[in-house]
Amino acid sequence: MQIELSSDEFAFLAELLRRDYQELREEIYKTEDTRFKANLHAEERLIEVLLKRLEAGPVAGRPKNSAA
Repeated sequence: MQIELSSDEFAFLAELLRRDYQELREEIYKTEDTRFKANLHAEERLIEVLLKRLEAGPVAGRPKNSAA
């Protein structure tokens, strides 16, 4: 599946992922339940993959221009 995003939408999505990642790291640190912590680690890995793909550039889906 492909999604076309404007530059603003792309930047907003990347920022949301970064914020969620930071909050998730804190939650992982504070969580004591091992099963829940394992689920949080899985989410963390998914967010890391998504952020890397977004930071990779146009091939990974970054908008080619700033037009909507």
